[in-house]
Amino acid sequence: MREILFRGKIFEKDQWVYGKLINGQGEKETYYILPEYETDFYAVKVEPETIGQYTGKVDADGKRIFEGDILKIMLYGKNLKVVWWKWLCGFGLNDKDENALLFMNEVHSNAVVVAGNIYDNPELMEE
Repeated sequence: MREILFRGKIFEKDQWVYGKLINGQGEKETYYILPEYETDFYAVKVEPETIGQYTGKVDADGKRIFEGDILKIMLYGKNLKVVWWKWLCGFGLNDKDENALLFMNEVHSNAVVVAGNIYDNPELMEE
């Protein structure tokens, strides 16, 4: 069974937090993440546009792959792809022109490396 996990950037900070996603009750577009290491009494407000779900896969180095990550597919050299979620289709990979090319279940973990993500390293997609 796939581990359900999210990440997001802490509101107004340049720091990531990983854990369970919580929608702010009665607050429009407000989300919190309950960190993996904390109890149910502590949640961190995160920037909604940075929230990404764990795909259930790891890269060649054992790093978890999240939605919004930029992957280097080693079979193709510097071929960089962004992880995205498509309803009913699952997680997929696309290039900077948003052409859907592969689905995560078609990619072997030992053939990819997380190069960065679209929030911290957008310049990677320009190369």
